[in-house]
Amino acid sequence: MDLRNINSTVIVLLAILLLFFYFLPSFIADIRKVKHAGWIYLLNILFGWTILGWLAGIIWACTEELATTKPVPRDKVIEEKDF
Repeated sequence: MDLRNINSTVIVLLAILLLFFYFLPSFIADIRKVKHAGWIYLLNILFGWTILGWLAGIIWACTEELATTKPVPRDKVIEEKDF
């Protein structure tokens, strides 16, 4: 296969696709809103280029406990009738 004959559009699309897969653990962590998303981003940036680092990131992003929000106390909730 001669790389000189490949269209530049194909190369750009392939680069975008590869970047998407490289940062997939970070995207999953962000979409799932996991507790330690920042650490997953850092792991992905520093060690994502290794197969082991990328696998660790994807497993961590998929199995990490979701960040929880504290429930609002009932007395702090504004009722519609209060307006």
